[in-house]
Amino acid sequence: METDATKGVPWSPKMMPTRSFGLKLLLVCALALVMAIPALFVFSVVYDRSSRADTAINEVSNQYGGEQVSMGPVLILPFTIPAWSDGKRVQKRQTLTLYPETGTIKADLATETKTSGIHEIPIYASDILYTAEFDPNRITKTLPDDATVDWKAAQIVVSMSDSTTVRTPTTLVIDGLNLSVEPMARQQHGQ
Repeated sequence: METDATKGVPWSPKMMPTRSFGLKLLLVCALALVMAIPALFVFSVVYDRSSRADTAINEVSNQYGGEQVSMGPVLILPFTIPAWSDGKRVQKRQTLTLYPETGTIKADLATETKTSGIHEIPIYASDILYTAEFDPNRITKTLPDDATVDWKAAQIVVSMSDSTTVRTPTTLVIDGLNLSVEPMARQQHGQ
């Protein structure tokens, strides 16, 4: 048996407190703190990689275009109706938005993977074919009786959320006749 040199009292393992709640709590807290250090290193690596992945996605999206939202053809018909303003007869300009009676959309997608550093970013190219039929009888049923349609200013609108990513010319065919297509800025109709 060993003795405590300062007091001459024999020492044994039984003298250590075996059921001390405070000591156990202190040991568990110390172990949790030691285990948190590698977890912080792992978190910083994961955060760095995910932010670099977001940066890579933004760079590729700026070059090739990001998410697209497209809407099929809509017929915009400007028209005028007689009105009174300050006791004078004037022509009030309005627009009629006409959606097709029937329509189909066919999109052919081709995917490709671009790399930026260690990150692989999938991109796609799409050919979209819209087919729509408008009922001309709905125009006369919807417009007021005294309306005069400005057919020269009529538009067929197909929208895309980002038209800067269009890589090939857009064609519009109406009853077999090819028409020119021009991009236009987003605007509010009917004002």
